[in-house]
Amino acid sequence: MKSYAPQSTYSQVDWKKPDKHVKKRVVVKKKVVVKRNHWRNGQKYSSWKRHQPIRDYRHYGLRRPGRGQEWIRVGNDYLLVSVVSGIILGAIAAH
Repeated sequence: MKSYAPQSTYSQVDWKKPDKHVKKRVVVKKKVVVKRNHWRNGQKYSSWKRHQPIRDYRHYGLRRPGRGQEWIRVGNDYLLVSVVSGIILGAIAAH
């Protein structure tokens, strides 16, 4: 009977070269442009009725509108307007 010695399944590793499974960390810096909106609280927005009201305001990170108020999106801005008068009660720039 022959006895068999256990064979190693490991191959030689070159420690100077990174393994192909090692992920390198890449730092990406993004340029953020902050654009000021031209909406002001108390300003009247006469064409607010043309915009669809935002019903799922939580999805956009907006607070619940009060009675007689609704959120609308104008371009890249969210406006909280009064339903009766169209006066802007709050403005937030969209992300």
